[in-house]
Amino acid sequence: MVDLYLSQNRPIIFISAHHGNWEIGAASLAALITPITSIYKGLDNDAFNPYLLEARSRHRLNLVEKNGAIKHLARALKNNQCVSLLIDQSSNVKSGVKVNFFNHPTYHTSAAAQLSRKYKAPIIGLYIYTDDEENYTIRFVEPIEVHTEDEASILDATQRQVDDLEKVIREHPKYWFWCHKRWKSEYQEIYSAR
Repeated sequence: MVDLYLSQNRPIIFISAHHGNWEIGAASLAALITPITSIYKGLDNDAFNPYLLEARSRHRLNLVEKNGAIKHLARALKNNQCVSLLIDQSSNVKSGVKVNFFNHPTYHTSAAAQLSRKYKAPIIGLYIYTDDEENYTIRFVEPIEVHTEDEASILDATQRQVDDLEKVIREHPKYWFWCHKRWKSEYQEIYSAR
């Protein structure tokens, strides 16, 4: 399916999560498709940041800082280039839409759906896991496309991304690196200081 879109000279929005070895997933994707623009957020450890960025850049990823990244993603998609982003962190009311994730309401980024609608780019989930710590499996999920201009299509496409992510996590729960306040917009009492 990826080859089909690329042969049609269409950009692709790849989405993933902090699941399995997402760094290997990004490197594998960049080895097959170039150029690819990917969002990153700097680590809290300033001493380690340059090493991580250098390692990621080695794999031909065009890295853009999370703050202000949408304009870089839009430019890449406009030029029929592929982009990638991780979608498993919490969003807020202003920048996300309310979805159901593990049977609980939460806000989720609608960036992939918004970009898909504007640039006619399919959204393809990419998840990586291993059973033996030596061999990795990369799984692509069915493409999601946004064809209509209404906001219901954005919500539907975003919920489908979340459903795919939830399915992958349920199948391979030990690989989800979840240390984020994922439900903070709806369950603030869980995260409040005691």
